[in-house]
Amino acid sequence: MTAEKERLGCQVADVSGNAAANATAMATRNEALQKMVINSLARLKSALNTNRALQVRLLETDLDRKKRDLSGTEERLSSLEKEYEGYKVRAASVLRKAKEESRDGDAERQAGKEAEIKALEREVDALNQKILDMR
Repeated sequence: MTAEKERLGCQVADVSGNAAANATAMATRNEALQKMVINSLARLKSALNTNRALQVRLLETDLDRKKRDLSGTEERLSSLEKEYEGYKVRAASVLRKAKEESRDGDAERQAGKEAEIKALEREVDALNQKILDMR
C-alpha cells in the first residue's frame, strides 16, 4: 500500500508538474497571441488611416475639379445672359422699326388707294361727261 501511495504520489506530482508546465506554456502562448493580435490591430489601424487619407485626397481633388467646372459654367452663364440681353435690345429695336415701317407702309398704301380712288372718280366723271355729251 505504501508502494501504491508512492506511485500515486508520483503520478500526482507528475500531473502537477505537467499542469504547471502546461500552464506556463499556455501563458507564454497567450502572451504571444496577444502580441500578434496587437500587432495585427496596429497594422489594420495604420492601413485604415492610410486608406482614409487617400480617400480624403481623392475627395479633395474631386471637389477642386467640381469647383473649377462650376466656375467655368457660371462664366458661360454670365456670358450667355449678357448676349441674351443684347439680343433682347436688338429684337425690340427691330420690332419697333418694323412696326413704324408698317405704319408708314400702311399710310403710303392708304394714300396710294386714295389717289387711285380719285383717279377712278375722275375717270367716272369724264365718262359720265362723255355720256352726257353724246345725248
